Amino acid sequence: MSELTAWQQKLSDWVRTACYLEVSAPKPGNVNPEYSFSSLDEAGVPRDVATVEDFLRSADAICDVAARVTPQTVGSTILECIRATRLVVPHNTNLGIVLLLIPLAAVPESSSLQDGIERILDDLTVDDSMAVYEAIRLAAPGGLGNADDQDVSNSPTLPLRDCMRLASERDTIAMQYVNAYQEVFRAVDWLENSPWIDSKTGGMESASTCITWLALRLLQSIPDTLIIRKCGVEVATEARRLADQVLVNGWPEQPSSEAAYEALKKFLCEDGHRRNPGTTADLIVAALFCGLRSGRLRLD
Repeated sequence: MSELTAWQQKLSDWVRTACYLEVSAPKPGNVNPEYSFSSLDEAGVPRDVATVEDFLRSADAICDVAARVTPQTVGSTILECIRATRLVVPHNTNLGIVLLLIPLAAVPESSSLQDGIERILDDLTVDDSMAVYEAIRLAAPGGLGNADDQDVSNSPTLPLRDCMRLASERDTIAMQYVNAYQEVFRAVDWLENSPWIDSKTGGMESASTCITWLALRLLQSIPDTLIIRKCGVEVATEARRLADQVLVNGWPEQPSSEAAYEALKKFLCEDGHRRNPGTTADLIVAALFCGLRSGRLRLD
C-alpha cells in the first residue's frame, strides 16, 4: 500500500489523537483508565473484557485506513475499518466512532467540515449502505434491535443517508447523517468556549477535565441512545437528570459537586455495563476530530 500523503497523515494523526483523548479521560460510565467492562460466564469467570488498551489498539488499527477515504469510498472505508478492528480486538469498540469519523474524514482538504459534509452525505449511495450494513453486522453492537424497513439483517435498497434517516429518531449517530452533524458541531462550540480551552490559541489546558466536562454536557443535553436501546427511556432520562445535577452543582470547581458526580458514576456503572453512555463517547471523538481538523483545538 502506498504511503500516506501529507494531508492523509494529518487525518490519521487526528483520528488517533481524538480516539486516544476520549478513552483516556475518566468519563463516568465509559471505559477509561479507571474502569473496564467485563461480563461473566456461567461459572462466574470474567469474559469479553473491554479495556483502555482495546480502544487504543482499535484506534491504531483504523487511523491510516480512515485517512485514505475519499468521497466515493465512505461505505467501503467504514467496512474496512471494522475489519481492521476485528483483527486486533474480539468485540465492538468503535462502530459508532467509525460511522461518525469516516464521512468527516472524506471532506476534501480545501473545504471546511461544515461546508463540505452536506455534499459528502448527499452523495452516499446504495453501495455505501450495503458496505455499512455489513460493517454493522460484523461489529455486532449491543442493543441494536430490529427495524420494520431497511433492517441491517437484510440487504438495503436505499442510499445510506436515507437509511440513516429511518433510524434517526432512535439513534443520535444516525441523526448526524440527517442533520449534517449538528450535535457534533455544537459540541465543538461547547469545547471551544469551555474554561479549559485558551480562547486565543485553542490550547487545551486540561484535556482530561475538559473532555469529562463535555461528556457531562452532552449527557445533560441529549439522551444517550445506546442507553435507551439497552435499558429504556427511563434509565436514559435519569442519567440525564443526574448529569444535570453535577453541572448545576458546579463541577469540577465546587467541592459540593463531588457527591452529585459520584451519584452519576455509580448509576452508570450499575447493571453491568448496560448503562454505558456509548453514544456520548462517540460524539466526543467526532467533536475532538473536528476541533483538531479545524484548528480550534490544539494540544501543543
